[in-house]
Amino acid sequence: MNLAGLELHELRGDRKGTWAVNVTGNWRNTLNRAGKDADRVDSRTITEHSEMVNPPHPGEVLKELCLKPLNLSVTETADAMGVSRKTLSAILNGRAGISPEMAVRLSVAFHTSAESWLSQQLQFDLWHAEKNGKRLRVTRLTAA
Repeated sequence: MNLAGLELHELRGDRKGTWAVNVTGNWRNTLNRAGKDADRVDSRTITEHSEMVNPPHPGEVLKELCLKPLNLSVTETADAMGVSRKTLSAILNGRAGISPEMAVRLSVAFHTSAESWLSQQLQFDLWHAEKNGKRLRVTRLTAA
């Protein structure tokens, strides 16, 4: 599966059976798969690269790594998570971010960690804030 430059690949060696998708130069999501079931998805930091590139919105990752492989509709997923279809759709389409509560719901529904979802949201938000940081009017403060 490929998603805007993201490539799903199986890891080797003692991590065989674990799949990964490099999400940015700084981190990747890993998951264990048994047939169509994603067993565990976690965000892992990759330290070999130091410069962050434009990360995808976590809703895009959710759609490609969770809903599509399990052949789930937005309505089915929203019902299972106890949220409205409109709320989930806004996340999947990048119009809303993932809150801590939503991260917990995702972690329960997809047997993932809430931290991985929040990390993705933080990376996405931080990249966009830093990209627009030059427009901020901030003066550096120093000790007198």
